[in-house]
Amino acid sequence: MDVFKSNIERKGKNTLGLYVSMSGFTSDALAIYSFSTPFITMDGGDFMAVLDQRIRLDDLMTHKRKHASQTGHCYLPVSEIFSRAE
Repeated sequence: MDVFKSNIERKGKNTLGLYVSMSGFTSDALAIYSFSTPFITMDGGDFMAVLDQRIRLDDLMTHKRKHASQTGHCYLPVSEIFSRAE
């Protein structure tokens, strides 16, 4: 993630990366990027929700970008998006 972060930071100020891991992320990796991040993350649960048509990809990305912008945290699981909607 550090190399990815460095690559994004060399781009324009409004650049936001997308880091994908089908098997999820370690708590240590997420803790490092919990206060300020130049990227958002997607995991297998996010992809399954999109493929199962429980959420549109553009809606998922909007939620994730907003979360990162408001909190600085790179990770927002789709399950949390669903629980907020209830």
